[in-house]
Amino acid sequence: MSRLSLETVEDGVRRYITGVAKQDKAMLAALFAPTAHITGIDEGKPISVPRDRWIEVVCAPDKAGAGAPDYRISSVTIMETVACAFVETVYGGFRYCDALSFVASGSGIQVSGKTFHQYPKAV
Repeated sequence: MSRLSLETVEDGVRRYITGVAKQDKAMLAALFAPTAHITGIDEGKPISVPRDRWIEVVCAPDKAGAGAPDYRISSVTIMETVACAFVETVYGGFRYCDALSFVASGSGIQVSGKTFHQYPKAV
């Protein structure tokens, strides 16, 4: 495995945001490792769901338009073949800070997990 680069991590973040905003199941499944989990507090309740369940939820027809294409990367730390990026975005009227854990893979990069903080509803 080769060392991850800032460009590779930024591309992974872009694919994450685009996949959610466009509800692209194939893009999200390719980016997130099959064993990835999404963990955080959602509207006051703790959740921890596997990748496929999360993809089904964010790509559900009633969630169309919930994902915003705008985002800000607040920090990235790279340690050889792993990285963590903190990404600020909006989804479904809430602001989020997502901590995405990346790992080098044969195809470039995969998200091994996502942990998020949900802020109160955006105005």
